[in-house]
Amino acid sequence: MSIRLITVCAALALVGCGAEDEREAAAGGGDTMAAEEWSRQVEEICDESANKAEREGIETMQKALDEGASEGEAVARVLERSAEMTEPWLDKIAAMPAPRGMEAKADEFDQRMRDMLPDIQALADMSREDTSQAELEATTQQFLEEVLPVRALARDLNIHACIPRNSQP
Repeated sequence: MSIRLITVCAALALVGCGAEDEREAAAGGGDTMAAEEWSRQVEEICDESANKAEREGIETMQKALDEGASEGEAVARVLERSAEMTEPWLDKIAAMPAPRGMEAKADEFDQRMRDMLPDIQALADMSREDTSQAELEATTQQFLEEVLPVRALARDLNIHACIPRNSQP
């Protein structure tokens, strides 16, 4: 499998999985809910998002290839769609009351996820620009390393369905 396709898998994994100000505003100024209930609801959102991301990723890739796009262009389109789909589910989670006793970790999870969105676009641009295999591999590895703290936060928050897959444990 080419590194470009591996990159797509890594970015799509993110979609399957709020910023503090957004959460506080949406929750009416700092409301919280039981952490167990928050985790259950967030896992439902992540499961739904992962299924949709997988379907749309396959459809986007197939459409691009059917249109005669290069592998790099097809990968770029999938990466861009992945980034587009991530922010709405993060907003949905951010609109929920925070998990009681885990507010800081939930905020950090949200922020780290949002911080990776520009990196996904950068990977798309690199894929489109026919970047060297070595440079793409290095950037992809760096991206996968950024995912590790997000995985740890998801475990701590008991939102295993939101753990980015296709990244190192």
